Amino acid sequence: IAMSVDGDEADAQSALGAAARAITQLERLDPSIAGWRELLEAAEANLSELALAAREYASTVDADPDHLVEVERRRDVLYRLRHKYGETLTEVLETATEAAAELDLLDTADHDLERLAERREEADAALTAAAVELRRLRTAAADALGDAVTALLPRLGMPHGRLTVAVMPLEAIGEAGGDDIAFVVQLNPGMEPRPLAQVASGGELSRVMLALKVVLADHDAVPTLVFDEVDQGIGGEVAVQVAEALAVVAQHRQVLVITHLPQIAARAAHHLSIAKRAAGGVATSDVRVLDGADRTEEIARMLGDADGAVALEHAAALLKEASPAGV
Repeated sequence: IAMSVDGDEADAQSALGAAARAITQLERLDPSIAGWRELLEAAEANLSELALAAREYASTVDADPDHLVEVERRRDVLYRLRHKYGETLTEVLETATEAAAELDLLDTADHDLERLAERREEADAALTAAAVELRRLRTAAADALGDAVTALLPRLGMPHGRLTVAVMPLEAIGEAGGDDIAFVVQLNPGMEPRPLAQVASGGELSRVMLALKVVLADHDAVPTLVFDEVDQGIGGEVAVQVAEALAVVAQHRQVLVITHLPQIAARAAHHLSIAKRAAGGVATSDVRVLDGADRTEEIARMLGDADGAVALEHAAALLKEASPAGV
């Protein structure tokens, strides 16, 4: 600025000098413009003050070419950052913050992996300990369940029956623990114990399940039980014992029993008779609810003589002695 005001031949002071000479020449021709000289003199004074102020300011500025290069470089960097990461410096700084967070995550990844490995080892140890404790509890419960069911089997027509609940460790721990559970039975003397599903007939299976339900009556949550062929191969006192076991289970559950034995049918709270007949050339099944005399006659029929007085008396006695328990 100072050079522009008072520098070389093209500065403002030189221009004002030329203007002063022009005014002097014009004033000779027209004295009325004498007032212009005052304006010119005021302009010269202002320019002198401006030049002085500019020189004083320049003396305070540290002219460092290297610093100027650095500033230009930073301006170039800022321009490229804005061009790549955002329209404003705020957006550029937000991108820098996100990048720093990702870098910190990468820097701490090894430590985090080590911590995760430690936590996994701790979890594996806790899981193994829990599986061992569960196996201990299962083994104790399995022994108690096997003994309790075995004690009931003779009363259900299997005098030599024995149930064992085997707890077998697995190679890997799963959702249900680290064990496999198998019900192993020996129902006849001289036979090797084998899994229940491989050795039991339908009736035997039903009675073993009945024994299980009697033992577990206070523990499981199955609302309805259905027993089919539970009376297969039994009769007499064993049938009475089976009926008693069914009555025990029926105190806690709804029990549906398909039976041909009067001893079992007489213990039921409700008696339904199912019979097939032909209707219009098509076989159909009828279900009737029996009560009163109809039930007595049905029990007598199951005894083998629906019309005999002795059978009817026997049927009436069974129904009278029985205490309905919801079977």
